[in-house]
Amino acid sequence: MSQQDPVPPPPRMGAPLNSAPPAGTGRRRRWSFTIPTLRATTVNAICAVVALALISWIAWTEGPPSTVLLTIFVCASIGALVALVTRRLLLAMVLTVAQVTLVTTISSLKHKYMNMALHAYDITYYLMSSANLSFLAANYGRSVLAAILVLALAALASAVVWRMEPVRVSRPIAATMFFIFASGATAAGLSVGERRHMQFEYDGMYVSSFYRSWAETIETLMRGQLMEAAVASMAMPPLLPKVSCTPAQAPPHIILIHHESAVQPSLFPSLKYDPRLDDFFRSDNGQAYRLRVETYGGASVLTEFSVMTGLSSYSFGGMRLFVQRLMTGKITEALPNILTKCGYRNVMFYPMLRSFTGAERFFKSVGITDLRDAKDQGTTRENERDRFYYDNALGEIARHVETSRAPLFTFIETMAGHWPYDDRYEPHLDVPGGGPGTHPEMNEVLRRLWLSKIDYEHLASELERRFPAERFLIVRYGDHHPMATRVLLGYGDGTEAEDVLVGRGSIGFQTFFAINGVRFKPKVSSPDILDVPYLSTVLMESAGLPLSDAHAAVVRLPQARPHFELPPAASQRRDRRRALKLIPGAYVRRSQSGAEARGVQHPGIAQRTRGRMASETIRPSFRRDCVATLFDVTKFRRPARATFGGIPLPKAEARLCAIATAVPEHIATQTEIAERTRRVFGLRMPEFERIAPVFENAGIAQRHAVRPGDWYEQEQSWSERTQVYLTEGTRLFVSAARDALKRAGLSGADVDCVVTVSSTGIATPSLECRAAAELNFRADVLRVPVFGLGCAGGVTGLSIAARLAEARPGSTVLLVAVELCSLAIRLDKLTKANIVALALFGDGAAAAVIRTNAHGHARIATADEHTWPDTLDIMGWDIDQQGFGVIFDRSIPEFALEHLRPAVDGILQRQGLSRSSVDRFVCHPGGAKIVEAIETGLSLKVGGLDHERAVLARYGNMSAPTALFVLERAIAEGLPQQSLLMAFGPGFTLSTVTLTRAAA
Repeated sequence: MSQQDPVPPPPRMGAPLNSAPPAGTGRRRRWSFTIPTLRATTVNAICAVVALALISWIAWTEGPPSTVLLTIFVCASIGALVALVTRRLLLAMVLTVAQVTLVTTISSLKHKYMNMALHAYDITYYLMSSANLSFLAANYGRSVLAAILVLALAALASAVVWRMEPVRVSRPIAATMFFIFASGATAAGLSVGERRHMQFEYDGMYVSSFYRSWAETIETLMRGQLMEAAVASMAMPPLLPKVSCTPAQAPPHIILIHHESAVQPSLFPSLKYDPRLDDFFRSDNGQAYRLRVETYGGASVLTEFSVMTGLSSYSFGGMRLFVQRLMTGKITEALPNILTKCGYRNVMFYPMLRSFTGAERFFKSVGITDLRDAKDQGTTRENERDRFYYDNALGEIARHVETSRAPLFTFIETMAGHWPYDDRYEPHLDVPGGGPGTHPEMNEVLRRLWLSKIDYEHLASELERRFPAERFLIVRYGDHHPMATRVLLGYGDGTEAEDVLVGRGSIGFQTFFAINGVRFKPKVSSPDILDVPYLSTVLMESAGLPLSDAHAAVVRLPQARPHFELPPAASQRRDRRRALKLIPGAYVRRSQSGAEARGVQHPGIAQRTRGRMASETIRPSFRRDCVATLFDVTKFRRPARATFGGIPLPKAEARLCAIATAVPEHIATQTEIAERTRRVFGLRMPEFERIAPVFENAGIAQRHAVRPGDWYEQEQSWSERTQVYLTEGTRLFVSAARDALKRAGLSGADVDCVVTVSSTGIATPSLECRAAAELNFRADVLRVPVFGLGCAGGVTGLSIAARLAEARPGSTVLLVAVELCSLAIRLDKLTKANIVALALFGDGAAAAVIRTNAHGHARIATADEHTWPDTLDIMGWDIDQQGFGVIFDRSIPEFALEHLRPAVDGILQRQGLSRSSVDRFVCHPGGAKIVEAIETGLSLKVGGLDHERAVLARYGNMSAPTALFVLERAIAEGLPQQSLLMAFGPGFTLSTVTLTRAAA
């Protein structure tokens, strides 16, 4: 009897069933691994740690508490939903972390390449189209692989956790938690409000931005598009689309040039550059027209869309970035379509690939039949010179005129102006840039503008030479500002585009358009500032083409006029009603009574889906007035009658029509000034080191001065300083006044009265008399020089100018405040006040144009002052044989903190107002401590006086003009309904002016 094989023992509890047999059995060994089962306490501990880590990450990356809370609640809702379906807690945690990681990964990659965060609509747009997926794979292969890797890791982790987790969650508990978290997410979303409707999303706030984009994406998919057309009145004949087009005479060829990131440097008075560059931005009639665009620093798709379609991108709220995709195939009255009906052949030279964000489908849907993309044109780099595209276009024009007598529409997009600006473009070419002190990025932008000027002149000359029998209309425009202008708008050079928050009235939204002809004289009819959707109408008018009914109605619409006038004429009201059927963006809004009120969508008013208005997308400076006028569903309080010191002013309303600033060319950093001061005063003042921290604590980074730093280290007599005051003060006077008049559309000959405010020098004849010839003032101009107001001079001067304008209705009053505080530096004054002055004061000038019954930024409603007794020694000049010496008491911040609130309350009470009715305090930033004292004394939000701090940091305390510098920034951002402009001055006096946002 043979020996039997031993029977193996039964497997141990927890051992895998497929364990290898013992050695020597002769059976093949199989490898495997064991997935351990976790205990419930271990699962709970892991979930707690991961949840804490996830919450910490969200709190670190998702911005303010409101969006952090929203993100946490949404993540918790997702986790609770997974737990409800799977009954596994750890799996829910893993999937929640995985989706946060995936969104962050994809969004950060998209932001890297496109400066835009992930949007929920991207899922539909890219994943539902093989062509779009091919575009992603071909151009962003590594990014696609990174996203796939995250998905794979998430799937692997989920499979492992599924095997490891023994814990089963009760479904009623999971459902309850889901309801609680979803309710919290809903409440948090409502408290956060609508997303910022800029062209970019918050850098780093990827998850909350993605979550918040779902609502508008779902609504968009349900509706198909975002705009509603109001039903036209049956009593009026409808406006019909253009079926055919028969020009009165042979039309010209049209060349439309889209200049990437191009802006006219003349927008910035402080920018030094070669003035010959200005010719590039002028039309044949000598005018330099401005174009109000709808994006800053990027997102050219928005400007392309508005120019092609005549639609404002603001009509689409948070879906603005998808306008081309949303409206593909849905617009028939686009510019190229109309030109096709007029006999034109349409060709486009596009600097990107045709698949970029679905561009080809959009442009072909609006009438571009021949699109040449970057590959077709043979590009060798991302930003070819303008001449590259022009030469390609010239070749196509030559082929066209040889084979056809039809007019040609050529749309050219350039790329030389595209960022980044830290690399020198075409470094071998020596072209003008900026003057001394110009920021390096802005210097590079100016160089590229010069190259664009050279290349455009090449295009014009080639058209003249190569096509002697052809006529051309050339329309050029800048699509948006380059990011380099952010430093000129008061932001740091590291600020991202999404953080440059400028209002619709800001120059940050203004570029240029120019209309020129080659053997053709354009018929230009346009306001000085044109909203970008109206450029197509201006182009057709300039070409002499007959307008469609819709475009003709646009011309007649009051909204299409400068300042958005709303005249009461019945015919114009009728035009507005008739235009509703075809004017893009017309919409219906119901009042509380249920009655329909019709209005027309234009660039200043935006539609929120389902009839709601999006406050972020409506031009702040006239939002409520336009809504009330168009719909007549909301009544607003009539402003109190203007008073001065409680005494009623005349009924004529003074309005601030324009404001401009100017600074001298010499710039000194605060560090440099501190070192120079220590060199001059350090050894002579034993207490200097105790005072020296004032330079670090002043909140000032740099200042401007009329002389270089070495000049101030030499003893200067009063007569020498006075001569500098007369020369440089006059120069700054002319610079600021000229820019303010230009912005108001006026000249020196239009000025009836000049108010000159200055306390840092003595001039007889005064500065306005010395500047009269250069500014072309009339011989009968009324001159009002004002001395002694100090830092309050800008505010008090504005109230004086307003009273003079109202006393002579119809007159134009020019206010100019010029202060050269640096000339008051005294080397012989070994006092703390003198050192504080060295730490604070700079030089500058500001000018304002005030008119009655005219359009403007704001109505100067009221003016008032409060002077405290026994305070003559707090602020002023100490005059001796050497000139001015500053009086600057250290108690000013404490005095302001203690006495400001009752003084402001008393002033507002006399005007029938209260602090709660003031939407924005616009203050003179005398110093960092004074700004803090104002915020504390008036119970303002800490950091709320942001414009004040920005002006102080960049220019220092320039005395009288400083408050006007702050006001200029506030206007650029969009003044709210009620603002209080205020400043402290010698006396000791608080001067105030109440500004009410001007209705159109």
